[in-house]
Amino acid sequence: MAPLTPCSNRRRQSRFVVAIAAAMLAALGSCSSSPDEKKADEPKPKVTPTAPAPSVDPIRLGTVEESRVEIADEPDWMATGFGSVWALRGNGAVARLSPRGKVQAEIDPELYQPPPCQGIGVSESAVWACATPGTISRIDPETNDVDATIKVPKINEQGRLPSSDGQVWLLTGDGDQLAGLSEETEKLGAPIDLGTFCSDVADRVEGSTLWVVCASEGMLLRVDLEKKKVTGTVTDLPLAASVSVGEDVWVGFDDGLARIDPSSLEVTMLQEAVTPDKIRAVGDHVWVREEGGDAFLSRIDGSSAEVSQIIAANDLKSGGDVIEFEGAVWATSYDDLTVVLLTP
Repeated sequence: MAPLTPCSNRRRQSRFVVAIAAAMLAALGSCSSSPDEKKADEPKPKVTPTAPAPSVDPIRLGTVEESRVEIADEPDWMATGFGSVWALRGNGAVARLSPRGKVQAEIDPELYQPPPCQGIGVSESAVWACATPGTISRIDPETNDVDATIKVPKINEQGRLPSSDGQVWLLTGDGDQLAGLSEETEKLGAPIDLGTFCSDVADRVEGSTLWVVCASEGMLLRVDLEKKKVTGTVTDLPLAASVSVGEDVWVGFDDGLARIDPSSLEVTMLQEAVTPDKIRAVGDHVWVREEGGDAFLSRIDGSSAEVSQIIAANDLKSGGDVIEFEGAVWATSYDDLTVVLLTP
């Protein structure tokens, strides 16, 4: 009999059927591993820890609310500086609010045309706001006047305008580039190629690092502004729309809130009980602003990612921004034309 080739289907005369069957079973056993052996050879998928569902009862906004300001034209994005809170309105105007929630100034843009352009930020010398597509306004905090209107190819979606080293950082092109606008010359520097289409940036620059979210791509990018390149990428964050930096990096995306180690870029914790509109990390905690009112505002513990406080506001249904300033928390509700000051 010719030698048997393992894992073959050769036919033999009937008197050798039993012998061949036995040989084939033995050969097949040598061509495959047992299920246990196969699992041992394969890398096991990484499982992201998930924080437990909230165990705290919601409290009513009225129990912690200090004041409420009605502002026309959809107040949304906020920034702080020069002793005030600055809120961008839907028509490109900016409302300046005192630490006690009083309107100090209403700064109208020199020009406005739809669609709305998002974006507000505070640098060492000025307040910056996007008034209309293709422009950015520089506001003098001493006079509350718009002292310059600069043409820039900024994307409309970018809501945070962070600054560092005399530059305001803007997503340009189709969101696939990041460029610094010089406060001194009012000119854009050479762009950093992001390699993908992005939608917003973190609320501040940490050292020389700026974090960028790319909603349509479901990605987070770590960008080194000194080296002018992307130094890390986190994927599998569908509709990543908001990023904020505290003791860790936090991303609000379609599946909840993700905590990311800034060095390893690993997702170290996931909180699925929140649906962020916008987020703001402050030291050891994170504020999550949600739509719908039942969880108007949630406070997340930075170490455990557990929900430590839920504030409900059934009369404020829309989304908005959140920020801390001088020991208080501020939240906007754009469709309700409201800015709320609270002390949770």
